[in-house]
Amino acid sequence: MKMPELKPEYPCGNCAFGTLRLGRGTLVHYYGKHLLTVPNTKIWHCDVCDWVKYEQAAVQRLEALLGSAGESQAQRIRRLRKNRVESCPDNRNARSGHA
Repeated sequence: MKMPELKPEYPCGNCAFGTLRLGRGTLVHYYGKHLLTVPNTKIWHCDVCDWVKYEQAAVQRLEALLGSAGESQAQRIRRLRKNRVESCPDNRNARSGHA
């Protein structure tokens, strides 16, 4: 006799009363000024408060596909400034306490 397959369930992190169940839905996310929709994505859905949490692997795949195209101009400038500051030898010594 074959055992029934158990579906994973977790307590809802939003309302703490409901149960998150794995299902399928549409991932909707803003990247900079652009609204992206990805249908048929794995989601966790609360049966009480209707809170939706996207499967982390799906979000990571989308961000990997977009790469830096998903960054807003402000995010790109911050990242470039941070990389430039960290690559400067004088700043590395100042941060570590060495002169």
